[in-house]
Amino acid sequence: MRLILAEQREKLPVLVDATKCSGKTYIVTGSNVGIGLETARHLAKSSAARVILAVRNVKAGEAARSDIERTTGRTGVVSVWHLDLASSPSIKTFASKANNEIDRVDALINNAGVWWDSWTETEGTETSMTVNVLNTMFLSMLMMPKLMETARIYGTQPRMIFLVSGLGFQAGARKEMAKGGRSDILKNINNRKDQAMSQR
Repeated sequence: MRLILAEQREKLPVLVDATKCSGKTYIVTGSNVGIGLETARHLAKSSAARVILAVRNVKAGEAARSDIERTTGRTGVVSVWHLDLASSPSIKTFASKANNEIDRVDALINNAGVWWDSWTETEGTETSMTVNVLNTMFLSMLMMPKLMETARIYGTQPRMIFLVSGLGFQAGARKEMAKGGRSDILKNINNRKDQAMSQR
């Protein structure tokens, strides 16, 4: 952990501002706390036309929306939509709503994720793999038509952003991921007997 902290930059440039965000729509997953919440807050503060908090817990999402409105002074910009990345039907419903109900999506910021130190399964696969990898990619694929449509109609370059943990680059995590091998990676990683969950 000390290595991770030592490698963090102290002063990163903030590239998002009103000139880049004005009139645009952003979706941020896992945005009721942490990095997702602060990302959504910064986008709202930077004159985004719309920021969608894609959250599993709608009550917590509403509290986050209220907090963003209070701290930015901007109301009517942030909305809360339910999204459970542990559920393929929830993802389909969310993507359908986004594709049919909003005019544009300028960025999908994939921030949501889970970490378990014990084995659990969701939709037939270990839960952290389901949420952090498989269903995050599923959501991204379903949102691709709206991103492409936004680019075509508005002449912009929509973005798809994936936030990941620096812990994945530590030796223990690399060892666990290497168990996937070069073929049938998901089957091998989804083997309960061979996984050290605290290292994933």
